[in-house]
Amino acid sequence: MRSVQANASVEDFWKLRSPEEKSEIVELFHEAEAKAVRLKDLQSSLVKYQQLDPIRLKGTVKTYLDVIEKRSLRPSSAKQTRINLNQLSDEYGDRDCRSITPSDLEQWFSKRNWKRSTVDGVIAKIGPFFTWCVREAIILENPCTKVVTPLNFDDGPPAIFSIDLLYNIEQIINPSRLTKALDQFG
Repeated sequence: MRSVQANASVEDFWKLRSPEEKSEIVELFHEAEAKAVRLKDLQSSLVKYQQLDPIRLKGTVKTYLDVIEKRSLRPSSAKQTRINLNQLSDEYGDRDCRSITPSDLEQWFSKRNWKRSTVDGVIAKIGPFFTWCVREAIILENPCTKVVTPLNFDDGPPAIFSIDLLYNIEQIINPSRLTKALDQFG
């Protein structure tokens, strides 16, 4: 600590700190020291990680698609996974897998003007790819887990009833026919 305090910029830093902040900083330093965590070690690890050769998304997607081809996925699920991963690869194929962030995915969804239900479906298909990348030590964390999905669901009316069925329901609920409906359905 003595050699650090000799630096003028560090002295200015400490002068601007409240006693509580100083105490908290020292406590965190001692806690890290007790766990044998040295900041220089962490920094050098980060530098080594950043200096790794890029692992292009396009090639990684191709490898993953080869891997899942051997799995017993339903044909429709495998097809949709291929479609979504190829779309992702078209957008970010030349990027390093480690550089893909949740914000990148959110921008991709927004650019495609996808509604919430589509975004949820795409995440369900590309999420396992990023989980596989974590398992294979290609990336540190799955960006899909931190994606903020759009709040609104599809704007259109629900499509669970046919127009004819809705018309029949409307006729039954019509106030002039309400008594008849109550008699009919008890």
